[in-house]
Amino acid sequence: LEAGVRNTAPILGLRHELRYELPPTLSLCIGLDGYAKASRLAAYQRVVAPEPFEDGKGNLNPRVSRDEGSVFQEDRVRVEVAPFFQATFKPIPFVTASSGVRLEVMKYSKNAAEIVPLPRLALRVTPFPGTALIASTGGYAVAPKAYEVSDLFGDSKLTSERSWLSSVGFEHELAPRTTLAVNLFANWRWNVLQ
Repeated sequence: LEAGVRNTAPILGLRHELRYELPPTLSLCIGLDGYAKASRLAAYQRVVAPEPFEDGKGNLNPRVSRDEGSVFQEDRVRVEVAPFFQATFKPIPFVTASSGVRLEVMKYSKNAAEIVPLPRLALRVTPFPGTALIASTGGYAVAPKAYEVSDLFGDSKLTSERSWLSSVGFEHELAPRTTLAVNLFANWRWNVLQ
């Protein structure tokens, strides 16, 4: 006998944004990301034929398996909601700065929920037409998957994986409708889910 796991997960998502412009220097944006994910975890007894056998069509199958029925089933619903705010400021024509914060609200098991503020910052400088220097930095969080916080298949005490991502790079317009972009990334991760 072998153990098998099946995971089904329908997802429903939503994104909403509201922008307010104060030309030419300031743009404000507030919004909301959210989704609900329903997962069904099931363990099956799997029967494997130990010896080769003929399938009736002249083919020799060395091993086959079939599911005999669910011996354990667990339903989970994960909900994530993330309100965010972003301000984009253009103090002079060739400099654009954006800053904001995203508030990740994650409910991923019966007894596990987190609220994680994630600040972000970006800067774009266009020293001359067709060329831009770009830099950004910000925090990210990823909730554990349903099976990772399952009492049977994982660890119900797990929390979200965190990271801080920074990048620098440039864009250069080689020709109309053709742009070369090069970016260098650094990603610091902690509380990594294994």
